[in-house]
Amino acid sequence: MKISNFQTWMDGGTITFDCAMERGENLKIEITQHAILEIPSRLEGIAKLPGRIYLNDLLVPIRSEKEALLLAGFKAIVQGDAGLEPLEKACLIEHLDYIASDAYVKNALNQNK
Repeated sequence: MKISNFQTWMDGGTITFDCAMERGENLKIEITQHAILEIPSRLEGIAKLPGRIYLNDLLVPIRSEKEALLLAGFKAIVQGDAGLEPLEKACLIEHLDYIASDAYVKNALNQNK
């Protein structure tokens, strides 16, 4: 897996990037900000859920096999030399730490209420 087109957004921490897989498949990844967990009612149905992973614009279920595979790939990228700039690497690590936390699961479950 190789990351390209890494972008950070001024919304509280959303990051987006493309992943090129060894098999030639290209994936669009978005990990949304988790600084503001409430979605304003005026944005419901429009905004992506805060603090979540999207693969090709589809929500990745929490603690799913798909999520585990993505996280393993991201961790390998962080530990290796994937060509990320230091700030990009730091942003990805911060999101991975959040996703590994109990708060990630708790916040995701609260979004389903």
